[in-house]
Amino acid sequence: MSEVVADAAARTERAAALQQEARSRQEAATARLEELEARREAEGDWMRRLSERQEKMLQESFQRTEEIVAESRARTEQIMRELKDQRDERRALMEALLRLADRLPPPPPHLRSA
Repeated sequence: MSEVVADAAARTERAAALQQEARSRQEAATARLEELEARREAEGDWMRRLSERQEKMLQESFQRTEEIVAESRARTEQIMRELKDQRDERRALMEALLRLADRLPPPPPHLRSA
């Protein structure tokens, strides 16, 4: 019977050793999983911060673009007003020149065109 007890004790020790080995592997796997989750969370934080910075830069770029477009629109309107003023002034000068030309005496016969 002591042989049976010794055999049972040996089996119990082997089972305990296997159980301890399984427990150690499980703890190692859990530690690796926790490390991966921590890395993933850190990367997620990094990506979130990067995304926020990109969003801020994009908003600033849109704002600058809107300002440039507004300035360009105002400058274009100013140029168009100046062109209209110059066109009106040119028209008035042409009319004045034509009225003046109408008052001039006719050219001498040797200067007239055929």
